[in-house]
Amino acid sequence: MRLNAAYYYFFVLLPLVSWSQSSNVTFGQNRIQYKDFIFSYYETDHFTVYFYQGGQDVAKYVIRQSESIAEELQRLLDMKFRGKIDIVIYNSINELNQTNIGIYEPRQNPGGTTQIPSNKIFIYFDGTHAHLDYQLRKRMAEILMERLLAGVTIVEFVQNAFVMNMPDWFRRGFIEYYAEPWNSNLEDRLRDGILSGRYTQLNKLEPDEAVFVGHSLWHYIEERYGKQSVANLLYLSRVNRSIENGFQFVIGKGVDETLTDWFNYYLERFTNESQKTFKRERKYIIPFRYKRKIEYYQPRAGGNTNVLLYAENDFGKYRVRRLDLSTGKAKTIIKGGFRTISIFND
Repeated sequence: MRLNAAYYYFFVLLPLVSWSQSSNVTFGQNRIQYKDFIFSYYETDHFTVYFYQGGQDVAKYVIRQSESIAEELQRLLDMKFRGKIDIVIYNSINELNQTNIGIYEPRQNPGGTTQIPSNKIFIYFDGTHAHLDYQLRKRMAEILMERLLAGVTIVEFVQNAFVMNMPDWFRRGFIEYYAEPWNSNLEDRLRDGILSGRYTQLNKLEPDEAVFVGHSLWHYIEERYGKQSVANLLYLSRVNRSIENGFQFVIGKGVDETLTDWFNYYLERFTNESQKTFKRERKYIIPFRYKRKIEYYQPRAGGNTNVLLYAENDFGKYRVRRLDLSTGKAKTIIKGGFRTISIFND
């Protein structure tokens, strides 16, 4: 039965289907499941959106947003959809991490096997539509970028795999640029990296830091040369099978020269801004040592002004810690979870 509603795309509500979670997974990677998931689904020309009890309203929102994002991405990447994308919605991140459907594995190419782009998106609802939009934009951009590079058929994949290999800062940087609009938090992170001198040697950055630089570079291109230049750079880099040629055609400069301009542009801007602000006194700087690949979040001042409470996540293993600002020593208050590379924590 087709349902027609203004502002909503056409979709069809199909009967309840029982979706078994015993799909093919790598031996030893199966997750513990605490409940069965009985899925229903909506379907459009481009998407099949699966949901279970309690997720119907979220699914209606997702199917509308997905069509809007797909239209925007097709224009930006100058490509058309081929085949459908499956979107599986979970009501919480804990329930998502119980699934064995399309279990996440780090990208790899073992034994010369060919990795064909996936057509599945896994998302969860944490109560905020902004985060739901971020997940949709990021996952869809990932899929379309993979299809853009690898092709849809085996023949296209083999042809493209040898002629173009986009670096992570370019490919993943664009994905983050598309998924998360530039904001004050990103600006602060860039300011810290530029003024501290950490971004003077880009080849020595950690992978995630390099992706963030790529994100800021795409924002720089939009800010300096206009949003159309983003689409042109993607298109010409693909057509010429060369990022260097894409930059030359669109920006009029090569990659290295553009990166130099990017750095100098923000260095001058942030330096001028810092001269108009008060410098932080050393006594207000918290003595804290970050560990790579561990996420830190939700800092809170304790009842004592010399105490800072915060949480950290190490691939699913979490801890709540109490930092004594006078000594710089941290003590674990609560801990739990298990460290695993297959957990979804986006």
